[in-house]
Amino acid sequence: MASLSKGTVTEVGTVDPVGDYRTLLGSKVADNYEEASKQLQAIVTKLVKESFGDTYYAKALDCVEVLREEAIKHEEADMFNEFLRQMKEDLIGTRYSAFWDKVVQDNISLITMTECGDSKVTEEESKLFAESQAPATSIVEDKVEDEVDDADDLLAMM
Repeated sequence: MASLSKGTVTEVGTVDPVGDYRTLLGSKVADNYEEASKQLQAIVTKLVKESFGDTYYAKALDCVEVLREEAIKHEEADMFNEFLRQMKEDLIGTRYSAFWDKVVQDNISLITMTECGDSKVTEEESKLFAESQAPATSIVEDKVEDEVDDADDLLAMM
């Protein structure tokens, strides 16, 4: 009865993107992996960019984790790795860089050769990819701390 109320899933939506994605992957539609993955990638971008603060970040992170997991199962490491590289490039240095910090904190990185046979990425490359950018939040926190110290100095001078 519950499946009747939900209806047929024809695309990945924002309410239950992981559930929609897995439903599409389970359907018998030809080439559904690539199309469903592209839809979920678009949902990740939408959730991050439409999030009020970090409201939708957990849901977006779940999507990225599932994309990675399914890419390994389907031996589509290149598709996931390209998505992750592009996401990093799009987020670092923007107001959305806090989401990238969460990706790094959750140890989500490129799929390596040891995880998936079709990957061309070594363990070292994957590690360097994740570490190549200092978390933006630590830079912001340092700047805020410096500003607080400056304000304290000004008050002391009065």
